[in-house]
Amino acid sequence: PSQPGLRLQKKLEENLSQLSSVTRLSTEVTSFQADHTGWLQSVQTDKLRIPGKRFLLATGQWIGRGLFVTPELSPKERIFGLPLQLPSSYTKDASDLFFELHTPCCFLDVRKKHPFFSLGLTVDERWRPLDQGRQPVFFNLLAAGSIVSNLPQQLPPSSSTAHLYQQGYEAANTAVNDLRKKKKNEETT
Repeated sequence: PSQPGLRLQKKLEENLSQLSSVTRLSTEVTSFQADHTGWLQSVQTDKLRIPGKRFLLATGQWIGRGLFVTPELSPKERIFGLPLQLPSSYTKDASDLFFELHTPCCFLDVRKKHPFFSLGLTVDERWRPLDQGRQPVFFNLLAAGSIVSNLPQQLPPSSSTAHLYQQGYEAANTAVNDLRKKKKNEETT
């Protein structure tokens, strides 16, 4: 992870440890379990099933391996199969993006100009990834970082490190606050 990502990770771990939460960072998820009502129950690694109340997806895009291209040349989110959003200005099919990358003009300043690098998740104001109908895919899954393409209205669109750090902070803060509220409610009942 980047320097801002490492600082965010440290702060997140500190806050979650105060809530008696367990964090597993930099662990490759191979599958997941969800119930029929839209709640993630657990994620699975090669050796471990990890249950949870909240999950934060911050895998990155292409370099972080959060996104990949299938053998059919269709771009996908790697873990949950979440739908990806193209920039609204792009009118072609997503599979065309891969072919366009192989034209000579795309090798010049490709990360700033080519829509392929703008693919990502659409999230709501609580940082939950949305499906094509603009509903949360999972109620307890949050996303942050470069994997997010369409940002909530209150944030200016930017791909700067500071902005990605702010996204991660907001998403992590949402998860921590939800857990604090739940813990407080359990203590009062």
